[in-house]
Amino acid sequence: AHRCARLDAAALAPLADGSQRPLLVSVSRHGALGARAMTGQSVGDTVKKYAARAGLDPDAFGGHSLRAGFATQAALGGAADREIMRQGRWTNPRTVHDYIRSADPLDDNAVTRLGL
Repeated sequence: AHRCARLDAAALAPLADGSQRPLLVSVSRHGALGARAMTGQSVGDTVKKYAARAGLDPDAFGGHSLRAGFATQAALGGAADREIMRQGRWTNPRTVHDYIRSADPLDDNAVTRLGL
């Protein structure tokens, strides 16, 4: 737990030039955090690697799974579309709605509100 606390603090610390560190950065084999954001390919490879370790089909997951997970959880938590769009850097509400997924088709469904 102590090591994770150091990583969290380091991830939040500004870089030498005063800019903020990207959320997803490279980590050296010695645990040093990089200053650059991971590439889209690296993010996708990492998601697939851990999906496979969890016993899931890695072909069903990718970097966009993280974006979809964020958008879905934010929406379930009550975040407004504009908040989700700003954080995910989406400019079109239709696009963000494509990322929001529901495991239960009766969740957030107008028919359910009718008691049917």
